[in-house]
Amino acid sequence: MISFELSDEQREIRDWVHSFAEKEIRPFAHEYDESEEFPWPIVKKAAEVGLYGVDFLQQTYGDSTGIMPALVAEELTWGCAGIALAIITVVSNLGVKLNTVFQAVDTGLKTPTP
Repeated sequence: MISFELSDEQREIRDWVHSFAEKEIRPFAHEYDESEEFPWPIVKKAAEVGLYGVDFLQQTYGDSTGIMPALVAEELTWGCAGIALAIITVVSNLGVKLNTVFQAVDTGLKTPTP
């Protein structure tokens, strides 16, 4: 019989991402919504704690079920859908080197070069 229960490891990752969203995303989401600025500090914090994107988590934890991208996305969007999209897009889908992006932000460049 197939079990649809999350493994302990999957629950642990889900809870870790939820905690990040609760502490680092949700309290600041309204500020970024109102200012319409890109949430660089939050994206940088996500990178610092190892939340490099869904692909990274799936590879790192060797999840063969394929559910980890959905779990991570669900917990990040619980914090704020826009910021979640920023984290996932910048660090996963675009293939931008984070240190290049953050150097550009720190030096005031408007367009980072990958």
